[in-house]
Amino acid sequence: MSIDPIFSIEQSYRILQSDNFLTLQTRNLKDKKRTGFRYGLDFNFYLGELYHEKIALKTGIRYLKTGYQSEINSNPTIHNFLEIPLALRYYYGSKKIRIYSELGVGFLFNLNFDIDDFRNERLVHHSAFVAVGFDYNYSVDFAFFFQPIFRYHFTQTFSDIEVEEHLYNIGIELGCRKHF
Repeated sequence: MSIDPIFSIEQSYRILQSDNFLTLQTRNLKDKKRTGFRYGLDFNFYLGELYHEKIALKTGIRYLKTGYQSEINSNPTIHNFLEIPLALRYYYGSKKIRIYSELGVGFLFNLNFDIDDFRNERLVHHSAFVAVGFDYNYSVDFAFFFQPIFRYHFTQTFSDIEVEEHLYNIGIELGCRKHF
């Protein structure tokens, strides 16, 4: 088992879909990326001696702040979530520097949720992510890691608007890993 304090900085965007082409084009041209972040703790459970610690199951808890900026509305749209990730990580090799790939899902709980919100912002979101990273094993029980990551939110952000909106993020996660 290991514990990872992590920090991530990422660029947030949104994808819009609508039957109204003019609305869609106007909004797409006016949207800009926004820098967001996440931080928290991950817990890794290695799947036994059979795999020589090449496969790990990762979960944890994280706070994240994401959103986008639109020229139509001068105030940025900011979403605050509590995330519980669930992922599988596969390590290639067992040297001082190891490459790994990771595939997972995130269960996000909206901290901005307001039952009286006219846009009906959703309470629970689901996302998927993929990453390729590097571990630097400083010692037998301590490592640093770095991973570029891509996330896509499957859940539509708002339920009662004419334009379907999904968020996605591209970023860099880094942290340290303490093995027990």
